[in-house]
Amino acid sequence: MTDWTEEEINFIKKTSHLLNQEAYEKFCEAFPGRRAPQAFAVKRSRLGMCKAPSKKLKWRSEWLAFIDTTKGQKTDDAYKDFVARFPDADITLVAFRNQRSRSGASDKKPHGTNRRAALFEERIKSGYVMIKIAEPDKWISKARYVYQNAHPEEEVKKNALFYFLDRNNRNFDPANIIKVDARERTIFMLEGGVADDPAETRLHLAMAKLRLAQLDLGEKLGDVIDYGAGRRSKEANRKRSAEYARKNRKKVREQAKSYYERIKEEGGERWKRHQEQHKKAAREWARRNK
Repeated sequence: MTDWTEEEINFIKKTSHLLNQEAYEKFCEAFPGRRAPQAFAVKRSRLGMCKAPSKKLKWRSEWLAFIDTTKGQKTDDAYKDFVARFPDADITLVAFRNQRSRSGASDKKPHGTNRRAALFEERIKSGYVMIKIAEPDKWISKARYVYQNAHPEEEVKKNALFYFLDRNNRNFDPANIIKVDARERTIFMLEGGVADDPAETRLHLAMAKLRLAQLDLGEKLGDVIDYGAGRRSKEANRKRSAEYARKNRKKVREQAKSYYERIKEEGGERWKRHQEQHKKAAREWARRNK
């Protein structure tokens, strides 16, 4: 591959205003058989000589003045009036719509002109009222906001839930809003949740708090079992297990038999421990049934 001569480079610069194909034809007339079309195009590109001329639309002052008079009209109607007024104007509907938006005459907001909400402004989200409490964009539910202001001495956790006693989520009377902690919600709903009678709803919440306190105390005393999906007392767990065994007696016996056979084959400490527990249980049964 031969290097480009200064004469060839100067010729390319002189024909920069032409399209690539036309410039190459001129180049071949001046320098026949010297360069392939692809090599010529690459060289033009590297020299920055293949940029297409700008096709930016030039808006006339009378067109812009007419657009200003269409404020309040729908875009399609305004465009029809524009074409009727200036039939020789080669303006598409898209270009007309964009220019109306830039001029502020559009029936829609142009991009980037959304107003930032003021402090304590309210908006509806998923059917509930939200309120802006801090800049630049911190929002909370209005129910939480009202409750926190009505009970400033009370700690309100981030995951707390709020219910309206009359089931009207636009009634922001502080007496109409109750707080339910996330750990209380399941028991609250099992007790009946929000009822038609506000007094009954308060009772359901009080029962949920009492039950939760009982579980917390039982866990401290070792009388409550945490089984992963929840907690229950040992007595309730025993009754539940007995009920399961009664309904699934055959299945339970087969499982127990399989377990005993497996640990017997394995031997070791587990089998010895099982034997001792079995003898102890047998002695206890004999003592009770003398």
